[in-house]
Amino acid sequence: MANKINNEDFWREFIHLYRSLPATWKIKSDMYKDRVLKQECYIKLTEKLKEIDPSADINTTKKKLNTLRSNYRRELKKVIGSKKSGASTDDIYLPSVWYFEELEFLRDHEIQISGTSTMDEDNEETFLNTTTATQQSQDITFENTVRNNIIFYFWKLIP
Repeated sequence: MANKINNEDFWREFIHLYRSLPATWKIKSDMYKDRVLKQECYIKLTEKLKEIDPSADINTTKKKLNTLRSNYRRELKKVIGSKKSGASTDDIYLPSVWYFEELEFLRDHEIQISGTSTMDEDNEETFLNTTTATQQSQDITFENTVRNNIIFYFWKLIP
């Protein structure tokens, strides 16, 4: 059990270090776009990771971060889904990973803003009516074209 506690302590420290390096996670910042700064931040994270994995390199660090973020994203999706389902506060999903709260700083960067439809029900009905009217207009135009072609054909037959 002591090993698990030490491990959790290490990962808390690692996540706090990660949080202190927004160039690695804050997508909308200018620091995130700075490749040199981002590389330096990954080196710091890799040095920290080497405390428990001496063979760690930058790719290992990126994979660990990706795993943490993926697990966080999965748990966040479940929490949001349970809230949307109308579950009572007692029934809202509780994340199963212990570090969920530690990664809350990622929340704004992990949630995709759901798109809003420009077509509400009234607009959809108007669209359907317009589409039907357009199709009817095209049908009439086609019928008129066919009729005119037939008439023209018969006019050519008459001497």
